Amino acid sequence: MSPATPVSVVMSLIEIVDQILIMTVNPGFGGQAFIKEMMSKVAEVAQLKNAQNTDFEIEVDGGVNDQTFELVKKSRCHCSCFWFLLI
Repeated sequence: MSPATPVSVVMSLIEIVDQILIMTVNPGFGGQAFIKEMMSKVAEVAQLKNAQNTDFEIEVDGGVNDQTFELVKKSRCHCSCFWFLLI
């Protein structure tokens, strides 16, 4: 889900997906700053997951670095994309 996509868009898919990817930057080009407000979207998706008793992974992608990784870690995402740490 891009930052502009509301969680309501995926609500009907919750029962059939294996993973939901929440973009923490606007997709399209690299080097963007992490959008901290997307952590509330992660929390909203996690609440839906718990309320529906479903089993899918929550992933974030974009702008994750050594400073923002702690926010992602605290959000209890299952995984995140942070290629810069691997290089």
